Amino acid sequence: MIACRNLECPFHFAGHRIQCFDAALDILCELEGTTNIETILCKPDDPSLPPDQVDIAYFHDVFHNVPDRQAYLELLASYLKPDGRIAIIEQEYDDPIAKKWDVPEDRITREEVGFWMSNIGFRLADEFDLFQGENNPSGTGMPERWFVVYARVDAN
Repeated sequence: MIACRNLECPFHFAGHRIQCFDAALDILCELEGTTNIETILCKPDDPSLPPDQVDIAYFHDVFHNVPDRQAYLELLASYLKPDGRIAIIEQEYDDPIAKKWDVPEDRITREEVGFWMSNIGFRLADEFDLFQGENNPSGTGMPERWFVVYARVDAN
C-alpha cells in the first residue's frame, strides 16, 4: 500500500492501492470518487495509518508543514512494513520562489531530513534529480525541489 500526504499522489501512482492522509478535510474531499484511494483524516502529528501495512509513505511538498518533524517520522516508521520506505519531495530552502511561499521556520533542508531519518534508523536509499536545473525550467512558477527516498538501515 502507498500512503500519500498530498493531492498529486493519485496521478503518480495510478493503478495502485493508495491511502491519502491529511489533517485537512477539504483536501481529502477533493479525492472523493477516486476508485483506488482511501482517504484518512489524520491528526497534524499522527498520520493514523494501519500499523505495518505501508510500503511507501510519500510526501510531495508538504512535509515542511509537519509541526514536530522528528517525532512525526518516528511515529510514521511504526506504520511502515519492515522493508517500507519514506519518500520526500521538498522545495530547496533558498529557492526564491520558496522564500515567497513559506517563512524560514517552515522550510527544511535535505540535510535536516537526513539527520532526522538517521535518528530513527533510516538511511538514504535513493535520490532523484527530477525538479532541478533543466528539469525545472524558469517560467514554470515552481521552486527547485529535491527528491529523496529513505529505507531502514537494516533493509535492502
